[in-house]
Amino acid sequence: MLTLLPMPSIAPPITPPPISGRGAPSSWRRTARVEALRTRLRETAARLYARDGIDGVTIADIARAAQIPPGSATHAYPRRRDLLFDIVHAHIDALHEYVGRADDAFADAAPQRRLEAIAMALLDAVFDHRHAQRVLTLAEPLLSDDQRDLLRFQLRTLHDRIAAVVADALPHLGAHRAFQAPLAHMLMAMATDAPAWFRDDGALSRRDYARLMVRGIVNGGDAMLVAEAIDDAAAITSDPVSTPPPAQDP
Repeated sequence: MLTLLPMPSIAPPITPPPISGRGAPSSWRRTARVEALRTRLRETAARLYARDGIDGVTIADIARAAQIPPGSATHAYPRRRDLLFDIVHAHIDALHEYVGRADDAFADAAPQRRLEAIAMALLDAVFDHRHAQRVLTLAEPLLSDDQRDLLRFQLRTLHDRIAAVVADALPHLGAHRAFQAPLAHMLMAMATDAPAWFRDDGALSRRDYARLMVRGIVNGGDAMLVAEAIDDAAAITSDPVSTPPPAQDP
């Protein structure tokens, strides 16, 4: 989700009338109808792409499944890559929204509890939008360079927000900032891979798995620190400059 800096306030904001209903301008009603049609196409396309693959689905297939005239579907999305981009863009926006709500709700909680809330939010987001999550992994080669750059920026912004919470949950990593990004990436990967194997009727609940994810991140951070300390110690003991020469017999 792209965040723009607010413009200086010159006058009080004007509350617009509702978009639907007889009191709204006809152009607004048309805009609402077009956006509803595009949303329907995105959701239907994501489901078909996730099931049959991108190359196995035509715009006519999507229009038929969405019960939309093919001409309207083609008019809304003349190019397949624009439909793919909108699916993925909306999905990453949803990831931002879920994580942002959880992070704000637990802003005053203990850092590890806050990280658990974010892990739970990630799981909820990818399960609620599992088809779009699948498209995210398939669509990148088919997008334009500008589209890929924007999506990567969106994901990097999300990653940086999670990395900041990881840093709060693991304060002893303060001098090892290079560990924060891999740990945040691990948390995101565990969440986004979950729909491939996790079942809500299985032995673990989503909340259990969110806690397990965070426990793995915390323990992983500790393990990396221990491993680095061991490597440092080994380097010192093997350094000929640091090792005193053996005593010579008189």
